[in-house]
Amino acid sequence: MNVQQKSFHPLRSDVGRLFFVTLFLLVFIMGARTPLDTDVWWQLRAGEETWRAGAPVLVDHFSFTHYGGRWINHSWLGQVFLYLAYAGAGYWGLTFLVALAAAGSLMVIFLMGTSPIPFRSFLIIFGAVALAPVWSPRPQVFSLFFLALLQIALESCKRLGWRKIWFLVILFVLWSNFHAGYSLGLIFLGCTILGEILNNLVGLRKDSRPSWIKIFALCGWTAACGIAVLLNPNGLGTWTVQFNTIHVGALQRFVVEWASPDFHDLAQQPFLWLLFATVLVLSLSPERPDGTHVISILCFAGLALMARRNIGPFALVAIPVLDRYGWSLLGSMLERFKGKKILENYVIPGGSEPFQRKASPGVKLLNLLVIALLTIAATIKAYLVAYPSFVEASMAEQFPVKAVQVLTENSPSGNLLNEYNWGGYLTWFSRKTPVFVDGRTDLFGDKTIMEWIDLIQARGNWEAQLDWFEIEYVLLQPDRPILDHLRESGWRLLYEDQGAVLYTRD
Repeated sequence: MNVQQKSFHPLRSDVGRLFFVTLFLLVFIMGARTPLDTDVWWQLRAGEETWRAGAPVLVDHFSFTHYGGRWINHSWLGQVFLYLAYAGAGYWGLTFLVALAAAGSLMVIFLMGTSPIPFRSFLIIFGAVALAPVWSPRPQVFSLFFLALLQIALESCKRLGWRKIWFLVILFVLWSNFHAGYSLGLIFLGCTILGEILNNLVGLRKDSRPSWIKIFALCGWTAACGIAVLLNPNGLGTWTVQFNTIHVGALQRFVVEWASPDFHDLAQQPFLWLLFATVLVLSLSPERPDGTHVISILCFAGLALMARRNIGPFALVAIPVLDRYGWSLLGSMLERFKGKKILENYVIPGGSEPFQRKASPGVKLLNLLVIALLTIAATIKAYLVAYPSFVEASMAEQFPVKAVQVLTENSPSGNLLNEYNWGGYLTWFSRKTPVFVDGRTDLFGDKTIMEWIDLIQARGNWEAQLDWFEIEYVLLQPDRPILDHLRESGWRLLYEDQGAVLYTRD
C-alpha cells in the first residue's frame, strides 16, 4: 500500500478547517513580538518619505558619507507597507503585520502538503520554531511569504498542468519591489530546473517528471521572471544590488545576520534539528526522492550554513520535503509494525479518514470556542508585546535613547560618528543629524564600513580622518577604543551611561 499517494484539501472538511485556523493562530502568537530591530527605523523613514512624496527614495540623504549618492532602494514597497502599519496603529501595527506575514507564509506551506493533517501540523510548528529568529519588522518577512507562494505555484503546475505558469512573472514583479530576496526565488527555480533534468537523466520520479519540452519552457519562464524584476524603480540596479551586498567582506565579520549560525545559541539550534531531520528522512524514506527536492535542500542548506539570515528560506523549503518523505517513512513504519488497518482507518488521508467527516453541531460549537480562545490569546499577546511603554522600555535597553535626546537638544550642526547598529534609530529619532553609517551595507560597501571600523578602533591616522569627515559629535558604545583618545584630546563629554557615550568637540 502506498501511503503517500492519497491526499485531500484540508479546507474541504470541518476538522481540516479547524486545524488550519488553529495553526494560523498559533503561528501568529509565535510571530507576535516586540517590533524592535536595528534596521526597522531607517526602513520606516524611507517608507514615510516614499508615501508622502508619492515616489520611492532613490537618493541617500540619511547619511553624510554618501549624501546625494544613488541608493538602490530595493525594498521601497515593503517599506511603505511597514510605514502604513506603523502610521495606522503604531507598534501594534508593526507587530500585527509581522505576525500576519509569518503565519501566512507557513499556512501556504501547510496547504501544499500531502500528508495527514496531524503530521503536517506538527511540521508547521516545527518549522515555526526554526523560523522564529528571522521574524522581525523588516521587508525580509515579505520575501518569506513570496517564497512560500512560489513553491505552491510550482507544485500546482506539476499537479494540474503548466498552463498558469505565467503567474510566476507577476509574482516576481511584486517580489522585486518588496524586497531583493527575489533572488531566492530565482535560485529555487534554478534548483527546480536542475532537479527535473536530473529526474530525466537518472530516471528519478518516472511517474511525474515533465518532458524535455516542459523543462525548456520552464527555463524560458525563469528567464522571463529574471527580466520581470526590472519592472522596478531601480532598473538594472535591481540586479546589481545582490552582488553589491554579497561582495561586502565586512558583512560576515561584523554583521551578525550574515555570519554562519552559532549552534551554541539555543535559538539557532532548531535549524540544526530541521537540517538533520531532512537529511535523515531523504536518506531513509522508501519513496524515491525527487531531484528537485534533493537539489533545493542542498542549495538552501548551504546558504543557511553560510549566513543565518538564510535559515528562514531553508525552513520553508525543508518543510514540504519533510511532509512528503517524512510521512512516507513514518507511514511505512506504521504499516510494518502496527498493521495496515490503523493506517486505512485513522491515518491515511482518504475517504474513510476521520478528518473528512462532517462535525456534529456540538463539535462545531466546541471548535468555535477553541478558535475564539486562541484569537483572544493572540490579541492579548500582540497587545502586550507592542504596548508603547513596554516597547520603549525594551528600546532603552538596545538603543541610546537618553543620549539621542541630549544630542537633539544640542541642535548639532556637524557630522556624527555613530554606532553601526544605532544608525537607523538616529535616522528616525534624530532626523536633522545625518549618520556616518547604518544598516544599508549595499549602499556603504567595504570602503565606508572599514573607515568606520578604523575610526572607532582608533587605528591608523584616525585623527586626520575625523577632520576629513568634519565630525563634531561622537556617539558610541563605552568600550570603543577611540573614546579614551577623545578624552585625552580635549573633547567634551555631553552624556554617558552604561550603554552609550556622547562627545562633542570643545
